[in-house]
Amino acid sequence: MAAVATLAVVWMPAVASSAATIHVSPSGSDSAAGTEQAPLASVQAAVDRASPGDTILLHDGVFVCDRTILLSGSGTPEQPLRLLAASAARPVLCFAPLRRSDEEAERVGSRGILLSGDHWVIEGLEIRHAPDNGLKIEGSHNRVERCVFHHNGDSGLQIGLGKKSENDDGARAAHNAIVHCDSFRNFDARTKGENADGFACKLYPGAGNSFAGCRAWENADDGWDLFMTTFPVTLDRCWAWHNGDPGMFPVQGSYSGDGNGFKLGGQDKPASHLVRRCIAFDHPFGSGNGFEDNNNTAPITLQNCTAWGNRTNFQFKKAAHVLENCVSFAPTKAKSGVAFDADVVCRNNSWKPDPHPQKPGKYLSTLAADEFTGLDAGLAVADRGADGRLPDNGFARPRAGGSLVDVGRDVGLPFAGAAPDLGAVETDSAEF
Repeated sequence: MAAVATLAVVWMPAVASSAATIHVSPSGSDSAAGTEQAPLASVQAAVDRASPGDTILLHDGVFVCDRTILLSGSGTPEQPLRLLAASAARPVLCFAPLRRSDEEAERVGSRGILLSGDHWVIEGLEIRHAPDNGLKIEGSHNRVERCVFHHNGDSGLQIGLGKKSENDDGARAAHNAIVHCDSFRNFDARTKGENADGFACKLYPGAGNSFAGCRAWENADDGWDLFMTTFPVTLDRCWAWHNGDPGMFPVQGSYSGDGNGFKLGGQDKPASHLVRRCIAFDHPFGSGNGFEDNNNTAPITLQNCTAWGNRTNFQFKKAAHVLENCVSFAPTKAKSGVAFDADVVCRNNSWKPDPHPQKPGKYLSTLAADEFTGLDAGLAVADRGADGRLPDNGFARPRAGGSLVDVGRDVGLPFAGAAPDLGAVETDSAEF
């Protein structure tokens, strides 16, 4: 069995004994003490009172927000600032008041939360109806876990700066960990679907950003977008499906959403991303690539990824990208589901080179859906585990005794049998 390789994203710093807990409830008052018995009413009021090491607890209910919440202060590595759902609570941050009309929303362009500070932990929040990003992260060393983003006017969550920003040392918008989060139905009316991804790490983010155990579906543009990203991003155990569907959103004229699962570059900005155990399916719209380099000229590594039902499952053409233990089947366009230039390195994948002498660089794939225990989107969108992990219900799991079992190469990921399985899910693993 291979040594277990995991993302270094779990950290629980000690909190000083003098740290305060500030309670917030939709039924509270901003003139209150901020205790559990006398909570504040607005998140911003709590943020403005908080110091490093403090915890802000949001109680059950809908917080109707009429302005962007600014997280501009910073914690420290030893005393982060925490913005958390209270125990058993499901706090919802609704930014609908910022969308008073479609015309005004274009002018306002307000984000739900703008996190420009460092060392924050945000957990258990639902963020919806912001005219721009649900959460924009421009700070560093932050962790966002078990949050849900939907029906926002741009990407649900975005890490990065701007098109003309300078971040040569990669110190800004850096080392942020996004864990066990969901993002869906985000749509940007003013660009006809062009910018609203589930998750975006784009426009000059810094070094060390990562996504683990996240899902993105039914967004107007792509599931993930790493456009104009010059430092490597790590994606592990992430799922993307049915993004870019023009039939889901009201657009007059031509629809502009790209409809890819994982867009791993753009604007010829090189970054050697690492994508492991990820799944992309059901992208027959627009560009319709499950995984693509999007003109990234730095080598990208994909290990144990699975794709089906996309126009093209894997499209990599700009560098010596490496694909290992990956699975492609049932594309809607390319016969083999893959489109590569000669420099791309393929090792132990489900597709094989076409031996026909007049078809150099072509591939064959005869894999069928019955190699898996379940591929329905209903399994992918099922409830997460109590700890936020992806549902362990057989989704995309290779069938025991099938052709994908024990035929991969050891790439440093955990496996259960004599050798790794092909694809994103190990047959006998409870990893999710």
